Order: sequence, then structure tokens, then C-alpha cells
Amino acid sequence: MPAASSSTSATSTAAASQSECAPLWLDLYRRLLTGEERKPLLQQLCTGLAPLLGLNRVHLSRKLASGVVAIEACSHEDALWLELQRLPERWDGTVAGDGPAARALRNSGPALMVTSDEGFLPWRRAAESEGLHAAGSWPLQAAGETWLLQLYSERGDAFADDQRPQLIEQQVGELRRFLDDDAGLREQSLLAAALRMAGNAGFITDLHGDIVWSNPAFSRLTGYKAEDVLGKNARILKSGRQGTRYYRELWSTIRSGQVWSGETVDHDRDGQRYVIHQTISPFGRGERISHYLSLHDDISSQKAAQRLRELETVTDPRSGLLTRASFEEALNEACGGQRPFGLALVSLRRFSEAAQAMGREMEDLVVGEMDNRVRQIIQAPHRACQSAAGEFLLLLDSDTVAGHEALLNDLRLALIEPYPYVGEDIALDYRQVLLRGPQEGRDGEALLRQLDRHMADEPVARAQRQILPH
Repeated sequence: MPAASSSTSATSTAAASQSECAPLWLDLYRRLLTGEERKPLLQQLCTGLAPLLGLNRVHLSRKLASGVVAIEACSHEDALWLELQRLPERWDGTVAGDGPAARALRNSGPALMVTSDEGFLPWRRAAESEGLHAAGSWPLQAAGETWLLQLYSERGDAFADDQRPQLIEQQVGELRRFLDDDAGLREQSLLAAALRMAGNAGFITDLHGDIVWSNPAFSRLTGYKAEDVLGKNARILKSGRQGTRYYRELWSTIRSGQVWSGETVDHDRDGQRYVIHQTISPFGRGERISHYLSLHDDISSQKAAQRLRELETVTDPRSGLLTRASFEEALNEACGGQRPFGLALVSLRRFSEAAQAMGREMEDLVVGEMDNRVRQIIQAPHRACQSAAGEFLLLLDSDTVAGHEALLNDLRLALIEPYPYVGEDIALDYRQVLLRGPQEGRDGEALLRQLDRHMADEPVARAQRQILPH
């Protein structure tokens, strides 16, 4: 590799090849990975590129919102560098706004000029005192900013060389990647530091859900040390409380690149359940997803208090149906008895999609009308609760299968009738699944999971499905 000039005297060394430039970039990356600050790295880059390109001076500048083109690093601090500090190039069309940097930004491409050019007048005396007669500027987008590689030579025809322009373009590409990698590594380092100190539990998985990193708050919440979960799948936290449809929606959302958020019941290392509000964010390089970040807010105490309130009030004041906690209590009692019962899940599966376009006020009106229709059909001794917007759980008292089917048919006809304010604009896609209980060895939670699994497996073409015990 040619040695860098130790003075400001002219150098006419021919441009090196791309392979001769490789050691410079390898050394820069080595220093970057050790955590070295950016400024000395950029300084080394400019100092190393000058002789490799067969040029006298290399400046690396950045476009600022103030209108200035600011020099971030240079190969030599000489008279030209001092003059550009005193009177920086500008890109906003004001004074000193027709130099090579301003022209490159206007053209969105390389700009070349000799120092006798009228646009270089503000810095001509300083440049010529250093024996510099040609200037060039190459713009590039990197790390979310606009940068410029600015080159100077003693030869007025320096950029007419057949080899040099191609090599410069190659180095601009390398520079773009280096600046992006530098920003990415520093952002990841900052994120890792923030997550380590965060009060919320968090972990990162690969695309298969295998844990590659967790923070101390995660260990405090779950009882698992970081080394205990490294390489393990996140399903080790799975409590069994969530059904098939829950996880299908979660994975479908994050695999599409969207953030998913919701309540999850997990269990810790000792098998104790806890409730979290979980947010899962996909991330990676560019548009390619490589990992998922999961952040947990422990809401166990709030959910326990909510359950007590629901058991005390029995009826949800908004829907007029049973609260979820009261419904589950009634279901567990039925599972422990001898009387036969029916357990049904009714879902208007497209309602949640339609609701997003309605607006909150209109959605509340339609949900209220749905609740009213369910109350009219499902009366004592039958019981019902709203499990989600457009979904209802039904506990049907002892009766024949035919009686349950007739009741569900009445409910279906009522729910698919047009709704006030929206008429027939909503395609609700009515679905239902019916189980018969009690089933040996099955408690209420197990039956609810079975119900959810059958609903998830139901072919779209079928409007109803009955699942009876053998």
C-alpha cells in the first residue's frame, strides 16, 4: 500500500486498486467493533484514502439543516481546511453556496471543478497556497443523513484519469456501508444498555422464537437466569391459558413486520402464573426482519383486583351479560357437577376488522346492540359473557343437543340481522362451536382451550360446527 504523504506537498501517485484499499476498511471495522469513537475512525479514513486515491486532500463533510456543509474529518489540517472552517460551504443558495459540495447536492451526483472556477472563489487563495487546483465532491446517503466525500488534487485534470473515478465510486459505496454499520452498531449498543437498565422485563428472540438475549428485569420476573433461557424457545413461559387463535394472530402480526400488543398469562420457573401486558416488536436490517423484541409490564396485581371486582358485581354494567370472571366461575361449577351442559363460542369473525373503519363511537353502538340481542335470546337459566368485541361465550343449561342447536340458531338469526346506523355494510362471517359437558378430567379452562382450538381449526366455508364427546 502506498504510504500517506507527511506534508502538504503535491502528490501525483496513481490511484490504487480496490484490493489495495481493503486493508484500510478492515482495520476501520476492527476498531469500530472494539467500540472506538466515530471521529478518530473517520479521521483515519480520510488520512488513509488520500494516498490510495492518488490525491492530495480528502475531506468528509455532512449536510446540516442550518445550510452549512460541515467538515467532520480531513486528511490534512492546512490553509484550505482553516479557510473552510472560517467560511464553510453552504448548500442553501446563500453566500459561499456554489462550491463543489453545493453543486453535488443540487445535482444529486458528483460535482467536479478547478479552483479557478468562479464558484470556488471564496477558498481559491487558500487552495492555491497549498498547490491545489482541482476539487470534487461525491454525495451519499448514510445513517439517515447526507454526507459528502470531498477530494482535492494539485492536478487540474486529476479526475479525468480512467481508473480514479471508478475507484472513487467504489470507496463511496464502502463509505456508505461503513457509516450505516457504525450507526447501527451504536444504536444497538445504546438499545442494549437501555434494555439492561429497564425496569420492564424484556427478551429478544430469533425468527423461530428462540431466546438470544434477556435483561435482569426478565430474570427477576420469571426466576430464569439469562444463561438458563439462552437458546431456549419462548414457549417455556407458556401457561396454556391462551388458545390457538391468540398465538396465530400474534405470529401473523409480527411476521408481517407489525408490532403486536396484548395481555398474556405466562408462568415463571416455579410454575406460578403471572399476567403481563406484552409488546412484541420485529426488527432487523433494512426491511428484513431478523429478531423480535418482547417487553413485559407485570399487571398481575391489577388483574387480580379486577377479577375480584368482576366476581362481586357478577354482571358487566356495559354489556348486561356476566363478567368474564363470573362466567368462568359458573363454568367450573358446571364441570364439577353431574348435570349435562352445553358450552358454545359464537364469533362474528370479521367484526374486529370492520370496527377499525367505524370509529370508536360507531363501534360502541354496534357492540351495544349485539349485547342486547344476546341478552334477549340467552336468558336464565342459560348464561353468557362477552369474551371480545364480536365474540360471546355461552353456558347452556341441561337440555338436549337439539335444544342447544335450536337456541344457537335463534341467536345466529338475531346477530346477523342488519344493525342500526350501518345497515348491511358489515360482513360479519358468523361462526359457532358447541361442546357438551361435563367431560371427564376436564375443567373449565381445558374446555375453553378446546373450544378455541376447534374454532381455529374450523374451515371458513362452514357456518356451524358441533363438537360432541364420544
